Amino acid sequence: MKLGAVTKTLHPRNVFRISRSAREEVRNVFAHVSAGGVSGFGEASPNLFYDETAANVVGLLKAAAPFVKGLEIRNVADIAQAWEASWPWLAPSRAAQCALDLALWDWLARSKGLSVAELALGHPGKPVRTFCTIGISDAAELEQKAEWCRTKQHPRSLTELGGSSGGSYEMFRWYSEQELRGLGEEILTFQQPDGSFLFDPAGRHLREHLVMASRWKPLGMPGDSVLDLCVNPALLLLLLGDHLGEDRYLAAARATLDYAQRWDRPEGADWWETPLHSPALLTAGWAAMAYGLATRLFDDDHYRLRARHFLRCLLPFTYLWEPEEKRLLYQTKPLIGTTGWHYMAWTNRCVQWHILMLIDMSAQMGLDWAVMDPELDWTTYRRGVLTAGLRWLVDHNDVSWMHKCEERPPHVVSGALDMILADVHDPLDDMYGGLGFAIEPCSLAAGITDYLLGE
Repeated sequence: MKLGAVTKTLHPRNVFRISRSAREEVRNVFAHVSAGGVSGFGEASPNLFYDETAANVVGLLKAAAPFVKGLEIRNVADIAQAWEASWPWLAPSRAAQCALDLALWDWLARSKGLSVAELALGHPGKPVRTFCTIGISDAAELEQKAEWCRTKQHPRSLTELGGSSGGSYEMFRWYSEQELRGLGEEILTFQQPDGSFLFDPAGRHLREHLVMASRWKPLGMPGDSVLDLCVNPALLLLLLGDHLGEDRYLAAARATLDYAQRWDRPEGADWWETPLHSPALLTAGWAAMAYGLATRLFDDDHYRLRARHFLRCLLPFTYLWEPEEKRLLYQTKPLIGTTGWHYMAWTNRCVQWHILMLIDMSAQMGLDWAVMDPELDWTTYRRGVLTAGLRWLVDHNDVSWMHKCEERPPHVVSGALDMILADVHDPLDDMYGGLGFAIEPCSLAAGITDYLLGE
C-alpha cells in the first residue's frame, strides 16, 4: 500500500473570527493511500495549539510510508490495529494520524463497493442535523451569513428527515443495533410487573447528595415511584422500539405510560440531589415528549391530552412577566425544591439549559409543540426562551456580563470559555454561576436554527 500527502489552501466564504483569532485561509493536509487499483483519501486540519503545521504533518506522513507499505487492510479491525500501530511513526501529531485513518477507511469502503457509512454503521448514510458557526461579525456580515444559512434550507426537525415515519433517530446513529438492544434489555430489567420503575437509593440511584441529605432525612423512600422515574425509561423504550422495530419495547413503554397516568404533577427529575417529589421542569418536558411520541405511535387520543397537559406544565416554571428593573422574561426555574435540604434553593434560582435541551430533543423527535397544543402560542414561547438563552452565554469581552459573573477562574477571564452557557442565575442579585460545568450551547444553536432563522 502506497502513501502520499499534499497540502491545500482553503478559503472560507467569509473571514472566520473568534475572540482569539481571525482566519482568512487554512492549510489542510490530504493523505492518499492506494493498493490494488483502489485509492482512499483522508483529510486533517493541523492545529497550532498543538504545535502542528501543515508542513510538519505532511513530513510525518511521508516518513510513515514504510509502515503503510507493510499494511494489509482486510476489515475494520485491521484499521483499528493500524491506528494503534501508526502512533510511534506519527506522534505527536493527531492530525497526521487522523488523515491516515480516514484514508484507510475510505480505501477499504471503496474496495468493497460500499460507502464509509455502510462500512462503519451497517447501513447507508442518512441526513443529519448540522450547525454553522457564524463567528464574530459586524452587522452587515452577520446579516449576509444568516441569509446564507437560510438559503441552505436546513431540515427543521426529524419529521423532514424521516424520523417520525421511518423510526430513524439521529441520537442513535453512533450506536450499533447490539448496543441499542442491550440498552433496551437493561431498562426492562428494572421494570416492575405493573409497569412502574422504583426508587432505589441504596442501589442504582445511590449518589453523594442522597447520602449527605440522609443525615437529616432521606430525599426519597426506597420502593417509592414518581412520574420522572417512569416517563424517562418509557421515552427511551418508545424510541428504541420505533427505531429497531421491536414491539416488545413499545408494549413495555405503553405499560409504563399507563401506570404513570396516576400522576398529574411533574415530579422527580432531580432525584439525585433534591427531594424525590419536587416538581421539576425537566419532568414536565420528558412526560410531554413521552406521551407525544406515544400519541404518534399508537394513535391514542388520551395520550395526546396527557402530552398537552405536561407541555402546559412548563409554564409555571417560566417567567411570563418581569419586574421593571429585572430582565427575567422567559427565563425558567428548574424545580421547586432544595439541594440536599440545605444547599441550593432552586425556587429562587433560574436554569435555562433545561428548557433549551427540551426544545432541541423535541425537534429531534419530530415533535412540534405548536402542533401538539395549537390552543397556545408555543411559537412565541420557544422564541422567548431561546432569546433569553442568549443572556446566559459567557463573553469575557462584555464588561457588564463579567460584572455579573460569580466566579472568575483563569479560563473564564482569558476567554477560553466564551460562548458556553452559565448553569445558574440568581435573579435577586443578577449573578450567573456554574461556569465550571462548561455547558455547551449546542441546544441553543439548534433552537436558533430551527425556530429563529427560519421564521
